[in-house]
Amino acid sequence: MAELNNVFLLAGDAVLYFVALAALLRARRRIGLGAFFCALGVMHFLETYLAGILYVALPFGIVTSPGSTVLFTGKLMMLLLLYIREDAVVVPSQVPNRRGEAARFESAPIAPPRQAPRPADVEMVAGRPVHVVYRPSRGLEVREPAPRRMPLRDGPRETDAVVR
Repeated sequence: MAELNNVFLLAGDAVLYFVALAALLRARRRIGLGAFFCALGVMHFLETYLAGILYVALPFGIVTSPGSTVLFTGKLMMLLLLYIREDAVVVPSQVPNRRGEAARFESAPIAPPRQAPRPADVEMVAGRPVHVVYRPSRGLEVREPAPRRMPLRDGPRETDAVVR
């Protein structure tokens, strides 16, 4: 009788898990996918933890963990549902065919020609020259110039200790 109760508990856990994550998946347009992935991440930790410490007996002498039977399979199912709902982006291939021509698609957008990269401006910061460039996606980037590579047979550097 206890084994049958465990089957009903696992089924109830699976239904509750599916309803909660399906609600987050359905609300992805309003609240974004972050809440869905955060819930999946928490469930991944809980799944691993439960698979290591908790086991329940089922009919016919089967012993299983709710972490591996309910949470793992539910996580895979929800990831597949997300993949089906969000749909993969299809990018036309530019691989040449047998005649050496690249595949042409009527609906493929034509990319604008690439512009040459903008050179970095050299500014003085704290008495040292640094390269500064503004990128709209990242903001200001400041980097020190690459150190000059010295030839190996140039003698000891000022930071090298000479041992005789």
